[in-house]
Amino acid sequence: MDKMKSAMIMAARLYFFEIVDRFEEEQEAQQERQEKDDG
Repeated sequence: MDKMKSAMIMAARLYFFEIVDRFEEEQEAQQERQEKDDG
């Protein structure tokens, strides 16, 4: 049971970091677009 629990926690953690990573990339892309529009 403990192995299942830790495996699920690890999977959730990987999933969470994947989402955060994608979110940050999306924000950076939006900032670059805004800077191009301003300049």
